Amino acid sequence: QSAEDVARMVRALDHGRYWNPLTTAKIAGSFGVLNVGAAEVVVGPGEPGAVLSSSAEGVVVACGAGAVRLSRLTCQVKGLPVCPSTVRDLAPLGAEDAAALTRALAEVVPFEPRLRRALAAMQPLDLPGLVPGGEGGRVTLPVDTGLAGRAAVEAMALALRRALGPIARRWRRGQRPRAGPWT
Repeated sequence: QSAEDVARMVRALDHGRYWNPLTTAKIAGSFGVLNVGAAEVVVGPGEPGAVLSSSAEGVVVACGAGAVRLSRLTCQVKGLPVCPSTVRDLAPLGAEDAAALTRALAEVVPFEPRLRRALAAMQPLDLPGLVPGGEGGRVTLPVDTGLAGRAAVEAMALALRRALGPIARRWRRGQRPRAGPWT
């Protein structure tokens, strides 16, 4: 793709302050997966997908025509900012993987409004053994169940299974919970 196409795609997938980690522009490499918040077309010849340079201002990546500077990078897992100067390599997504990802997202997207309503309506869940003490309503672990090792893990798994109820049963039978209890 051309640098203009890549920059346009990054802008199209920028949802501003609306949290949407599934459909943001992403890059992957030895560092893991990062969300890309901004892209600008720059001059730079090279093999498409090659990192031409990286600095605090952004990662310059060669495209089919031209290059882009990718910036406003955040960690896909924790959501924290990542300095672009740490990105040295990219692992391009193959056509088969890209098609599989597109299919998977197409199955999930129709259910996003229901999932958001369900998440907004969630109530705190009392799990046995949790020790209060975190900030902002969070609970910190370790888990104090009076159990150790595998027994502690099994106790938490049982509590989560009970909490998930019908959803856990559908997954166990290999059925995808399409509508789920949030409809």
